[in-house]
Amino acid sequence: MASIAMMIGGAVVNGLAFTGGNYLFSQMKDNADVDEQKRHNAAVEELTNEKQEYEIKREKNLAWKNELIRRQQKAEGDLSDVSYAFDEYTRQFPEPYPNLKEPVLDYHSSEYPKNSELVFFGLGTAAVCYGAYKFL
Repeated sequence: MASIAMMIGGAVVNGLAFTGGNYLFSQMKDNADVDEQKRHNAAVEELTNEKQEYEIKREKNLAWKNELIRRQQKAEGDLSDVSYAFDEYTRQFPEPYPNLKEPVLDYHSSEYPKNSELVFFGLGTAAVCYGAYKFL
């Protein structure tokens, strides 16, 4: 039942909108129609010009991207050629010392000096504390 009412209500609203639109357009047929037509034609002409400019710029962008891709592919080919040339050069003229490493200092002090310093520090601290306690 509700769907029938909704269908009838929708038909009535559509009919009112259609007739109201026709009435508004019939009222605009006076002098406003000529001005509206001029404004519409100017807008369409401006849109056409902007679309033509857009297409020209789009073609230039596509050409630039294609050129960039072509250069990238050529660079990759050149890099593979250069890589092959370096490999061939390394094979024919190997390094005399391929695993050459810089020497580093490998020295660790023994525990004896550290322990003697700790004993000296501990005994000195104890002596100072004993003297301060005794004489002050």
